[in-house]
Amino acid sequence: FALDETTGRVLFHVDLAAAVGLPFSPGFWKGGVNLASLAADGDVLIVSFEERVLALDTRQRKVLWHLRPDTFPNNPFPVAHDGVLYMTVGDKATDPAAPKE
Repeated sequence: FALDETTGRVLFHVDLAAAVGLPFSPGFWKGGVNLASLAADGDVLIVSFEERVLALDTRQRKVLWHLRPDTFPNNPFPVAHDGVLYMTVGDKATDPAAPKE
């Protein structure tokens, strides 16, 4: 939900699960922490659940991309700045440039 900060009036609503074609559970929430962490950079809102991270274009009200993080049962905490997204990762994350063992 996007709310007018002065009046509390609903400006728009986006069903994120429907927008990416996944059920809320387990597509976004798998039973750990049922909340989202948010970060914004310009008109892009990053919404981070324990099983899904997505970028929402708030002007067009559409999902730009989404991915499944490896942080369960925790949310990856996003920080967005100047067009770059930083977030925590879990122990299964790999660096594609790292040498193969």
